[in-house]
Amino acid sequence: MTRLIEAKDAALTAQELQVREVEAVRQVWRDGWKYTGFLKNPRPKSGLVLICSDIRGVFEMADGKKLTVGKGDIVYAPRGSCYQVTFHGGKEESRMDSYTFHFHLHNERGEEILLANRPTVLANDPACHFAVAAEALWRAVHRADVVQNLFKIKAAFYALLDEVIDQVRGRDAGFYPIRAGVEALCNEWDRNEHMSRYAELCGVCESYFYLLFKNCFGMSPVEYRNRIRMTNAGSLLINSDLSVGEIAELVGFEDPFYFSRVFRRTFGLSPLQYRKGAYKDERGVFHP
Repeated sequence: MTRLIEAKDAALTAQELQVREVEAVRQVWRDGWKYTGFLKNPRPKSGLVLICSDIRGVFEMADGKKLTVGKGDIVYAPRGSCYQVTFHGGKEESRMDSYTFHFHLHNERGEEILLANRPTVLANDPACHFAVAAEALWRAVHRADVVQNLFKIKAAFYALLDEVIDQVRGRDAGFYPIRAGVEALCNEWDRNEHMSRYAELCGVCESYFYLLFKNCFGMSPVEYRNRIRMTNAGSLLINSDLSVGEIAELVGFEDPFYFSRVFRRTFGLSPLQYRKGAYKDERGVFHP
């Protein structure tokens, strides 16, 4: 199963992500160089392309549509996409023009996560702040003891993904007035604080906090908090012997029956069904 979740969507980071089979390439391009490997053979993994020099790249899709990229662009190409890319303006003295990372990304349910359905510029960082995290991931992948280095590879990948997500979500100027409130809410997700507390931290009224939050995250602050709670509850159901009532209390619900209703709305399953490993497929068919 595959889920499409944009990088700016809070649903992406409100779950436990798992990365597999990371590959890393550092590239130096020359004017007019072209890569056609994914034109006839669809991309076998998803990829991030980070442009860190003054080159210009043109992604041409199989349907004829084009995407032009340049310095500071963070490009995502999903598994299964078909395209060729041509670069212009590369210089001989350039040490590095781009980093490309290939990977599979899944959630805790084993569903593949795609950040877009076609090659897309996720964000632009003219100062190329991502280069430090990209270099760290490249070095982790290419260490001699790679078999014993999987932990370092995954840690470096998540650090890079976090950098990318920060850049993507930072494009929305509406986030900055409520940043203090959002960070406090994320730190206190298991507490039943009233949303007025988080609005006060931002120096805005509660209705304005709600409006900016909904614009940034596509859901209300309460829905966002419940999403975090449900993800943690799901982990506890699978990895502990705690009762449903105990888990409900740990993640901030005084009423276990209300907790179960919210859990079913989130996952389409009761907590006990989830614990037993049941799931619903993309057609909504229940599999015990």
